[in-house]
Amino acid sequence: MTFEQTLQQIVHEAVYDAISKSQQSHLPLALTVEQAAEQAGVGLTKMREWTRREGFPAIRDGKRVMIPTRLFIEWLEREARNV
Repeated sequence: MTFEQTLQQIVHEAVYDAISKSQQSHLPLALTVEQAAEQAGVGLTKMREWTRREGFPAIRDGKRVMIPTRLFIEWLEREARNV
């Protein structure tokens, strides 16, 4: 990787982190399945599938599922890197 590519990657990550933190500031600490689906831009069926994956950050209380916002965003970022 060249110096210019490395610099571009650093800038890209810094901008992405700043945007991500800005977006998180207006969200609640935890999201419902519906809210998380809306934020991720996926349907409820896909979101419910994700909540059943091992390692997905979800808190279950009976049938209710709450998704910690910060952990959800971090999970999405990790999943995107694994594609």
